Amino acid sequence: MSKKAKHGHASSTWEWQKDDGSWEPYAASVQAKISQAIARGEDSIVEGTYMLSFDATTRTGTQINVNTGWMRAMRSVPSGSATKTGGAASAGGAATKSGGSSAATKSGGSSAATKTSGSSAWQWQDDDESWKSFNDATQAQLVKQPVAQFGNYNIDTRAFLQTNRKSGFSRYIRHRLTFARVDVIDWATEIGWVRVNPGVNAPKCGCAYDPDSTSVGDWEPLKKGEHVVELPCSHITDDGKPMPCFYREAFISQWFDYKPECPNCKHLYSTRGVQPSGFMDVFSRRPQWIEIQVYFPGGVQGPRQPSPGANYTGTARHLYYPNTDKGHEGVALIKKAFLQGVLFVVGTSVTTGASNTVIFGGIHLKTATTGGSTNHGYPDKDWLLRLKSECMTKGIS
Repeated sequence: MSKKAKHGHASSTWEWQKDDGSWEPYAASVQAKISQAIARGEDSIVEGTYMLSFDATTRTGTQINVNTGWMRAMRSVPSGSATKTGGAASAGGAATKSGGSSAATKSGGSSAATKTSGSSAWQWQDDDESWKSFNDATQAQLVKQPVAQFGNYNIDTRAFLQTNRKSGFSRYIRHRLTFARVDVIDWATEIGWVRVNPGVNAPKCGCAYDPDSTSVGDWEPLKKGEHVVELPCSHITDDGKPMPCFYREAFISQWFDYKPECPNCKHLYSTRGVQPSGFMDVFSRRPQWIEIQVYFPGGVQGPRQPSPGANYTGTARHLYYPNTDKGHEGVALIKKAFLQGVLFVVGTSVTTGASNTVIFGGIHLKTATTGGSTNHGYPDKDWLLRLKSECMTKGIS
């Protein structure tokens, strides 16, 4: 769980960073909401389509567009020293340019499997217990290898330690992941389907569609739709026969809102889920365990969630995985599921009966170190096999 903000500058102004690197103050109403959240010990607020995450101790933060997943840097400066005064901040949508943390992944591209609405950064803990992100070059290197040397330091992402090679002094490190809720998905871009015409062979299956034919799951003539599309899973089988996956575009767009699976060939697409905005910290304080703290603040449900416009309550979860090869493999899957937005959902709790609250999204997680599988703990020899299977149903592998 993210560290709760405890205090801030007595008189400060929060700003967001523009594309040209300059800083723009937030509107007075947003400033007030941030101050109120800090006073309550909170470290994030939701403002319209933006999630603002801030640390009052370091006076830094991140602004996330929950529709696109793009980020901007935030900072707090003493009042009167802001670049501009009185500006009504309209939160933007460009990727963050902050030098410390890794940039957010832009939603887009040709491969649905690469689309996320999250970002991640490795961070080290300072003497005052605040967390600071490694620079971009270090972030990129840590993605490639779990143990690396930078100047006088060894950084070990498996032991979660940064050690000064001269003095032997070690500091804790952690992996901070951030997810921004996705309210609107352009399925044509997300899936990568193409529009096709009658009498013209489609690129994947090599055949043309019959306007009078119907598609599985739709049962309406293809000619009834304004546009017909071929899904990327459409193909030629090993025995040389076409396996066409043609659909009316209007129908398949609605279908994918329900389930990201081809109704015909059952190919499961890895698409961004309906998880609310939140944070995940991966770290270790005991050599035998990898610990994960997940934090979702409450908010207002978006159009893809069960009750759009209704409030929902957040949750915090503490998870445990063995600090072994199997444990790291499992944690890697959990990170992917979180960044893909399929790890948690808004729904009704089976344990408390509470509705409109953040709950597990169908992937079972370990919330204890003991008690066996029935108590979500250990020993449990098959936990990784079950985790892989459940992640596969979400398109995560």
